[in-house]
Amino acid sequence: MKSFLNRVHKETINKSFNINISNTKTKLCRSAFWTCGLSKTIYSNRTIPEEKEEKEKIKSSFNLKRQFQRLKIINLAKFNLFKAQFFEDDKQIILWCTKLLDVNPDSYNTLCDRAESFRELKNYENAIYDLDHAVILKPYKARAWCLRGIVKSLQKSYVDAICDLDKAIEINPKSSLAYKWRAYCYYMMKCFEEALTDLNIAIKIGPADAFTFINRADVNRELKMYENSKKDIEMAFKFKTDRALAYGTRGVIHLDNGRYQEAVRDLNKTLEFQPNNAIALRNRSGAYRMLMLPDEALEDLEKACLLEPDSDYQHGLRGAIYLDMRRWSEAMKSLNKALDYYPAKVSPIGNRAELYVKLRRYDEALIDVNRALELEPDNAVALQQISDIYRRLRKYKEALNFADRALIIEPLNVNTLLLRADIYYLMKRPQDALLDLDRAIKIAPKNSYAYCSRGELYCKLRRYDDALTDLNKALKIKATNVYVLENRGNVYRKLERFHDALLDFNKSLELEPLNSSYVDSDDHDPNVKRNHRGYDEGFIVTQQMQGERNFASVFSKRGETYLKLDKYEEALNDFNKALELQNEHYYSLKKRAYIYWKLNKLDSALNDINKFLELKPNYLSGIRLRDNILQDIQRIDERLLTRLSII
Repeated sequence: MKSFLNRVHKETINKSFNINISNTKTKLCRSAFWTCGLSKTIYSNRTIPEEKEEKEKIKSSFNLKRQFQRLKIINLAKFNLFKAQFFEDDKQIILWCTKLLDVNPDSYNTLCDRAESFRELKNYENAIYDLDHAVILKPYKARAWCLRGIVKSLQKSYVDAICDLDKAIEINPKSSLAYKWRAYCYYMMKCFEEALTDLNIAIKIGPADAFTFINRADVNRELKMYENSKKDIEMAFKFKTDRALAYGTRGVIHLDNGRYQEAVRDLNKTLEFQPNNAIALRNRSGAYRMLMLPDEALEDLEKACLLEPDSDYQHGLRGAIYLDMRRWSEAMKSLNKALDYYPAKVSPIGNRAELYVKLRRYDEALIDVNRALELEPDNAVALQQISDIYRRLRKYKEALNFADRALIIEPLNVNTLLLRADIYYLMKRPQDALLDLDRAIKIAPKNSYAYCSRGELYCKLRRYDDALTDLNKALKIKATNVYVLENRGNVYRKLERFHDALLDFNKSLELEPLNSSYVDSDDHDPNVKRNHRGYDEGFIVTQQMQGERNFASVFSKRGETYLKLDKYEEALNDFNKALELQNEHYYSLKKRAYIYWKLNKLDSALNDINKFLELKPNYLSGIRLRDNILQDIQRIDERLLTRLSII
């Protein structure tokens, strides 16, 4: 053993473990190393043919070249990707991201980059596919969660989007982007308080920008916090970016506040920056509509329709404008088209219900409003609509129930208070009606319609002095309010101040005359055939809330005023007009029958009074008038018989 170790030591020093054993072409490489001290020696022998050595060298060289080529492709792709991102060229970004993913399919950031570009190109399915992969690769990173939440929100999957954004915020509580997009989801779900909370956090985290302040202004608008909206818009203007959007949002805020001229001015500025902004055109169209400028409203809407021909909103708004213009057939076509595009949208459903109300087709109106309430059970406008329909159908308990629900949602809504006051009066609860009207005036002391309604109620309660006081206050607020003039004319008529009454009735009809827009010119279209039964017996202002005016009632009241002044021809002319508009206007039938009787047109008188008594069979004055007419007819017949007997 000792001699063996000496030999190994010697050979190791002198020949470095390489010794020739024979003259063959094979080399024997003997290598030794120590383990576990000096007690063990391990020998290993390797035989390497010369040809194999050469091949290994070539293979190694090829691998180096291939690695170099791969690095070159990767670096080129990264450079081109950077360039594409700099120029925001999403198609090129997708191209170079795809090349990088061919080399490294599990690159988290590259998957996220490509998904972002897919999102920008609205290719949401591919974006979700990439982000699903990224989330699986690195579930502890926030970026993919946030981006997937954004894409899902753009797909209108708001609940799923919020789940992803919640996860992104959990991982990175300072992700301003995640808070902004979660606010967007809450906004679209009409959870405005939650949206406001998230935007407040996003602005606090920073960096704040004009767009975020504009969004918060819009949320404040929905919450009717208009002063806060105004402050946010002022902050947005300080950034000197997104000015078109800032003007547009402020225009909508003015629109909501009823400041229609200011809305038009701001929307004009938006359209100076962006002449083809369809949303601004639609909103300006809405402002023109409220300013009673239907031609300008339709012009803007036509431009918006050219830019977005498939927008349900355009067709819905056009239907509403035609509705205001009393162009029933065109209104119905536009509203139906809007609902073809988006059957579950409440606004065109509500407008079509309003059209059915104007056509006095209340059963069809009820179907539409009930559908709207299925979609949005707390929609205050729809609740007000259904309350008014039940009032017209004389189902006052149902009407009151829906009015109460509407006021729970919007307790300061003056129109709903006026409607409920009308319902209370029809239910013979005048004191409750008076309480609602007092409250409406307290909420809106400069609202001429509130004073008008209370004045009308005082008139019905025969408190004529109080009625005149309220109606005069209303005319001080708005001297051209035709409904106030009509009401005051009626009070003067009750007080037998017939000449004053005529002045008010005439002025009312001069300011808003009966013209072709109030004639049922579309009766040839079966889709808008009007029901001539069931005219509205409610307060004058309640009819105004539906954009109507009961001209039959106006002409009937003026006709009676002429009758009191013994102006039979003028009175007959007014009663004829009233009955052309409403062939079952029983009051006009009775009064016209009386005039015919006085003019000795007994057959016409009898025909009218019979129609009246079909509608009001127990009306004593009508029965007495018919008895008088029949007596006169009998006397004439007796005279004729006497003459014939003499002959």
